[in-house]
Amino acid sequence: MPYYTWRGVDITARVHKGASFARSPQELEQLLFSRHIALLAQQPALRFLYRRSIPLRSKIALFKQLSTLLQAGLLVPKALQVVMMQGENVYLKEIMYAIYAEVQEGHSLAQALQKYPEVFSPVMIRMAAVGEQTGSLAPALSALADYLDSLNTFAKKIKAALFLPLITLGFFACIASIMLLVIVPKFYELFQGLGQTIPTTTQWLLTMSTIMRSWWMLPISIGTVVMIFGALRAIKSAKTKPWLDANMLRLPFIGPIVRDMAIVHSTHSLAMLLDGGMHLVPALMVTAPIIGNIPMRTSFENVVNAVSAGAPLHTALEFYGEQFSQQELISLIAVGHETGNLGAMLAQISRIFQEKIERQLHIITLLIQPLLMLILGGLIMFVLVALYAPLFTMGHAI
Repeated sequence: MPYYTWRGVDITARVHKGASFARSPQELEQLLFSRHIALLAQQPALRFLYRRSIPLRSKIALFKQLSTLLQAGLLVPKALQVVMMQGENVYLKEIMYAIYAEVQEGHSLAQALQKYPEVFSPVMIRMAAVGEQTGSLAPALSALADYLDSLNTFAKKIKAALFLPLITLGFFACIASIMLLVIVPKFYELFQGLGQTIPTTTQWLLTMSTIMRSWWMLPISIGTVVMIFGALRAIKSAKTKPWLDANMLRLPFIGPIVRDMAIVHSTHSLAMLLDGGMHLVPALMVTAPIIGNIPMRTSFENVVNAVSAGAPLHTALEFYGEQFSQQELISLIAVGHETGNLGAMLAQISRIFQEKIERQLHIITLLIQPLLMLILGGLIMFVLVALYAPLFTMGHAI
């Protein structure tokens, strides 16, 4: 779809500039006229200059704006048009224009969103559908925005917990590089001038420094980058992902966190969908695809099948959901089922497990940080001993 940069003027003679999608310059003129702006000039923009990705924060802002405009009394097409003009992400603006055109032709918002599964998840689409079916689209989109915002905040907390160890690891790499590229070569020249026998550890260190300063470092670096990209592609491939996901659950420290994160995402999604008016079985079916870990997703799908056959959710989790059979989770869901307040209980479960993950990450960070410092100290000690031991030996010989 063409993307235009334009310049226009309103009735107060104020000049406006912007960029918009339109099928033709005539349609662009009509869009601007609906905003009381007269088009003065336009030209096609270079589309390769913008990224074709949409961060989660842009989707959160989109649903919040739509909810606010609908609550203010605007109809869905007009609200979409306003959001399309105000957005900052160009790729999202292109998609919003296509959705706006679909809605103008008589399709529902959920049907339009469904045509872009790479952008809008099943939870987003079903939440919009439930809102349209119940006549409460604005509250549904507001709840969806709050749900995505809480997931985004939770992800930021996890990244913040892992950030400090990564900084320490980066500092560790910088110190090692400086030693091998700057300090060790000075001793290499000294040892060559003395003409004495060099210990094996010192020789090994000097060889590493020589390799890092030679042209061999270029193919080694390229090979390392290729291996990293290959490993990342292998992790995402359909053949290796089930094996990696299964082994991820078996790892100490990491396995419980991966399992608890699946519980957080599934219970939070279920709580939102149930509070939005969806029945339990459809809500379970919509929630299953958002679980990224394959063994966890398979276990959840077994739970969905059991509930579809008539079993209560807590019973299905206990007997069919192998990866979800935590007694705390089952007991709380049983209480919510008995009291008829399952949605609120699932939301509470999500908060409980979020706090549990944050505590686990805090403990892991406290353990990793001093461990990395010990490794860094050991590296420095090794380099100092390897460099100065020959000097002490030569001094005693003299």
